[in-house]
Amino acid sequence: MLDEPSEGLDPQSRRVLWNYIRAMRDIEGKTVILTTHIMDEADQLSNRIAIVDHGKLIRLDTPENLKKEIGEGDVVDMKISDTSRNNDLIKELANEKDVISVVEVNGRINIRALNAVAKLPMMMQTVERLNVQVADISVRQNTLEDVFIDLTGTGLRE
Repeated sequence: MLDEPSEGLDPQSRRVLWNYIRAMRDIEGKTVILTTHIMDEADQLSNRIAIVDHGKLIRLDTPENLKKEIGEGDVVDMKISDTSRNNDLIKELANEKDVISVVEVNGRINIRALNAVAKLPMMMQTVERLNVQVADISVRQNTLEDVFIDLTGTGLRE
């Protein structure tokens, strides 16, 4: 049983620890129970993940199934210069075709859509129409943090 094993480790030490945990699991055939708030760590090291919120088990499944559960598609993670306009942009983007969801997370806008890369021109037209500027943007696949936020309605808590 490991409780927050990589807490406070530098990247080199964390990599050594992760390799050791994988070896215990894959080579020695040991069962490793790991608690962590680091969703990437859970994704990299786990065959099954239990998501617990306020002491209650919400889901138990493989990382792949959990990530598929919250919907197919990609996430466009966008930050606009004037975050006070986030709600305006969210309302506009939520009405676009094939946009699955639009939510604000820590001042950023997460747009979930099928074939998100092809929808970037439409998103940029909406941004221009509202006369706001994009400060940062990226496209990625679902993560376990997305799953956690979707299931609990909030960001990670310490």
